[in-house]
Amino acid sequence: MTRPLFILTSLLLTALIVYLFVSAPPPLSEQAVANANIPVERVFALVEAENDAARALWTREIVAAGKLAGLRFGEDWREAGEEAGPLPALFLRETAKNLESNPVRLSLFLGSDAPINSANRFEGLQQEAFARIRATGESQFFQMPDTRLYTAMFPISRISGLNLCGWKH
Repeated sequence: MTRPLFILTSLLLTALIVYLFVSAPPPLSEQAVANANIPVERVFALVEAENDAARALWTREIVAAGKLAGLRFGEDWREAGEEAGPLPALFLRETAKNLESNPVRLSLFLGSDAPINSANRFEGLQQEAFARIRATGESQFFQMPDTRLYTAMFPISRISGLNLCGWKH
């Protein structure tokens, strides 16, 4: 680089730095940052959308494509000597286990009022919310009185499955 070009480049960079410094927006006030929040219903809706996308991808790209290639998928996929992969509902269970190890208290599970696995049966307030989902097809948001967890229930189908997330505030 020639000396005149170096001086010109240095002057341009200096002018750019001064311009960016002078025209920078003022810093955010501490109060504005402290009052910033996202409604828990919106957080749940985002998590549910991510979960739906991951389950759809797992179902379509892994399970369906794997079965066409001769792979097996089933409930017993973790058994010793078993050569199978997890079904979409078991994929959700594994995702839920991973979420529980995270410091943010967020969990997922698949449930129903007539589940294949009895551990997935809704009871009490969850059963009432599920009945409302069946009647309206709309997601339900409420707080569990015993755990104080904010809960969101989303319909997977109008007949059985449901996705539930909890967040303690």
